Amino acid sequence: MKRVVYGLVAAMLASAFAGPARAGDAVEEARILFTAGAQAYEAGRYADAVDAFRAAHALTPERPTVLFSLAQAERRHFTVARDPAVLEAAITHFRSYLELVPEGGRRADVVAALGELQAIAASLEQKNIEASVSKARLLITTQTPGAVITIDGTERTTVPVIEAIAAGKHAVVVSAPGFIGETREIVAVEGAILPVEINLRERPSFLAVTAPRGASIQVDGRSQGEAPLVSPIELPSGAHVVTVAKRGHDPRTLRVMIERGGTNRLDVSLATTRQRRVSYGLVVGAGVAFVSGFALAVSSALQEDAAQRLLSRTEQGNIDLGTLEAYESARTSRDVLRTGAIGSFAMSTVFGVAAIATYWFDNPTPGPAGSGETARMERFARVVPMPGGAWIGVGGRF
Repeated sequence: MKRVVYGLVAAMLASAFAGPARAGDAVEEARILFTAGAQAYEAGRYADAVDAFRAAHALTPERPTVLFSLAQAERRHFTVARDPAVLEAAITHFRSYLELVPEGGRRADVVAALGELQAIAASLEQKNIEASVSKARLLITTQTPGAVITIDGTERTTVPVIEAIAAGKHAVVVSAPGFIGETREIVAVEGAILPVEINLRERPSFLAVTAPRGASIQVDGRSQGEAPLVSPIELPSGAHVVTVAKRGHDPRTLRVMIERGGTNRLDVSLATTRQRRVSYGLVVGAGVAFVSGFALAVSSALQEDAAQRLLSRTEQGNIDLGTLEAYESARTSRDVLRTGAIGSFAMSTVFGVAAIATYWFDNPTPGPAGSGETARMERFARVVPMPGGAWIGVGGRF
C-alpha cells in the first residue's frame, strides 16, 4: 500500500512542478512544501496539509495540481474542524481551479465537490474570520527511513513535522539508524512558514570475507583480490552476490544481504574438485609404474649379467646342453623384463603427463553473478586397456 501511495505522490509532484521554473529557489521550496503536504494528507493530518499546500500555492499560483490539492485538503479539514472559514476557503480554491483549468483536468471532481460544499455552506451562518495572531510555523520533512527529528532537544518521530514555534533561532537534529546524523541551525520568522528538507547519507557498510589462501574473490562481478584480503570490502547496503574461486576447488556463488552501517562477516570454505583428486591418483599411478619399471630394469640387467657369464664359458671350450639352455632362458627373461620395464616407464610417463594436465587445467569457472549456481568446465581422465599395453586419454566437455 505504501508503494502505491508513494507512487501517487511522485506522480503528483511530477505534474505539479513540470515545465520551466520562474525562479529555481521558489520552485524547489514549493516542491518541499508540496511533498510535506502530501505526506500530512495521507496521514490524516489535514490542518498541516492545508498549511503546506497553501504555502506551496503562494509560491506557484499557476500550478493547477497544487491548487486542487489545497482545496481537497481544506475540504477534508472542514469535515474535522467544522470551521466555516475553512469551508469558504475550499469553495474559493475549487472555483479558482475551474477558472485556471477551462477544460479537462479534474473539473468533474471539482464540480462534484463544489456541489457538496455549497450545499453545506447554504445551511451555515457565514462569517468572515480573520486571523488575529500571526504565528511562525516550522515544516521539516525527510525521505530517510526511521528518521527521528529533534527540535531544541525535543524528539519527533512523525514526518513531516509541522508546528508553531517561537520566532528566532532553533537547532534541528535529524538522525536514523545506519545513517549519518545532521544538525542545522534555522531561523524562524513570525508570520511565515519555514520549510526544511533534510535527507541523511548512509553510513558505510563493509563485508569481511574469509576464504582459503589464494582464492579469488568477486563481489557483483568485480574482482576484490585474493584471500586473505587486506581489509573489509566497502559496499552499499542491500543484496550482493559474492563469488569465491580457487584452482582445484569447486567455486561458490553466494547471495548475501549487507546491513547498513556495520561490518558483515562471511566465512567461505571450498571443496576439492573431483578432477584434482583424479590428478593426485594419477601421480600415485605414475610413481607405482616408475618403481615397477625400475625393478624390472634391474631384474633385466641381472639376467643380462647371468647370460654374459654363461656366454664367457664358450671362450674356455665347449659347453653342455644344460648350460646352453640356461643361457637361452636368461636371454629370454632379459628380453621380457626389458620390455616390461620399457612399458612401465612409458606408463609412468603417460600417467605423469595426464596428472600434470588434469592438475593444470583444473580451474572451474564460477557461474554468472546472481545465478546462485556454479557453472564449470568438466574434464576427465580415463584409463583404457589395449592389447599389449594401456593408454590414458585426457579430454573434456564444455
